[in-house]
Amino acid sequence: GYSIESIDYNSGLLALAAGNDGTLLYDWNEDLNVNFLGVINSGEDNFVYDIKVVGSTVYTASENGVSIYEIKK
Repeated sequence: GYSIESIDYNSGLLALAAGNDGTLLYDWNEDLNVNFLGVINSGEDNFVYDIKVVGSTVYTASENGVSIYEIKK
């Protein structure tokens, strides 16, 4: 199981901040089907606390600062 710290959704992209496990990404069109896209590894000893999704851009806040990722489905 994961320890989910934060969840955000925008334009079909669902992102979960999963602490030491990084960021979990899903494709979700607001129905019962959720498709797993993958994990953004945050590195060792880098706890992800918060997340924000704007379009296809994912912003993560972790122990090591802010990271920005452009997601292409």
